[in-house]
Amino acid sequence: MAYMKDKKGRRLDSFEVAPRELLGNALMGLRPCATRTRLVYARDTAANSQSDGVRTMRTSMTKHFFPDDAHNIRIIYGDSAWWNTNTTNSPITITASIVVAGQLYQQTFGGRASTIIDPMGYATSDPIAPKIPAGTWIEIRTCVSVASGAKWPVAAVVSSAGGVAEAFFDDSDVTMVASPSWNGSTGVALYGPSAIVGLVPNPSRPSVLLDGDSILQGSGDSAVQIPYDSGWACKAMANQFSYLQGSLHGDSGVNPIPWGRDRGKFGGCTDYVISALGSNDLYVNLRTAAQLQATLIARWRFYRDKGSRVLATTITPRTSSTDAWATVANQTISNTTVNAHRVEYNNWLRDGAPMTSAFAAAAAGTATAGTIRIGDASHPLYDYLEIADLAESARDSGKWAIDSGQPVADGTHPTLYMVGRIAAGLNLTNEMPKF
Repeated sequence: MAYMKDKKGRRLDSFEVAPRELLGNALMGLRPCATRTRLVYARDTAANSQSDGVRTMRTSMTKHFFPDDAHNIRIIYGDSAWWNTNTTNSPITITASIVVAGQLYQQTFGGRASTIIDPMGYATSDPIAPKIPAGTWIEIRTCVSVASGAKWPVAAVVSSAGGVAEAFFDDSDVTMVASPSWNGSTGVALYGPSAIVGLVPNPSRPSVLLDGDSILQGSGDSAVQIPYDSGWACKAMANQFSYLQGSLHGDSGVNPIPWGRDRGKFGGCTDYVISALGSNDLYVNLRTAAQLQATLIARWRFYRDKGSRVLATTITPRTSSTDAWATVANQTISNTTVNAHRVEYNNWLRDGAPMTSAFAAAAAGTATAGTIRIGDASHPLYDYLEIADLAESARDSGKWAIDSGQPVADGTHPTLYMVGRIAAGLNLTNEMPKF
């Protein structure tokens, strides 16, 4: 009997796939259809993830790329900043517009020109009129205002490259002004969409949710976030995939608060999830490989049960250096005990993340009857991405590779050079085939 197979040669009937109408069930069948959005309003610190508490209004102009034709577009905005809870956030008021092919369209919310978003909440715009052709950069203008002394959340910063530029305008709502005198000072924090969703009749690539920590978020990468967002995954996707950036600086698999607040709400809204957690679990929370396995298995099952295919990642090392990471020899593994747990976890993942039918992790190499691995129909993972091999001097060495650039500046977060090295070593079109 002949079977249909995916690009990796695996039988398609080996995977339980949710019906297409169930994907994105939390958004009434709509799917992410653009790039450069932030589910989590977070930068490298809590202070940098909010406005200064002095200014009360800013209009941000952000740019977003559409890989495929899309229509019935809705823009989703949120009000959460870094680890803040509803006791430390403020209500925000927003107005917004969208510019497509030079034409300015007002965004409305339940027919109103503005909307108030309470702490930890989201607001979804009414459908936007125009169809967005594949390969289009659009401009979204969002004016956010708060009461005196209050703060609004921020995530992106003004970037400009290759003729694509972002900007801001302080103290006035210029969302519906034809030609504002924008301020293009780079590095200024912006407020923008949490997600851009719509109907995509014939996507060329699947949609992706990025669920990770500061490494996946792009800390250490270049401050210029155009044309691609920071981080190895965004660089590897290269605007070919629509995605939701849900990574959070300092996050770990064991922490349920920001996950349930943001990424968990959007579970199942994308075809794939890249789950790249574990570094902070090991190095900050000092959890063992076994504890990390249990935590992440539960997370993977949640996304899979929602209808997404899940890809895990191997975990990169942490080191110190006496020569600013110019050589391998002058690096010292930050914590040898933790590194041993990292190696154990990575090799377990490379062995197909073996587990029992009750989803309890089994040791790498286990051959007991009933053990399931990646590729088995009931396994929560579709596959994994080999990140550590692309970053380490040798497999399991615990040290960063040194080629033609500095790999890290702090021992943890890949620099622009290392981000590019990892991205170049991945072929996400093969790893995440359309289905």
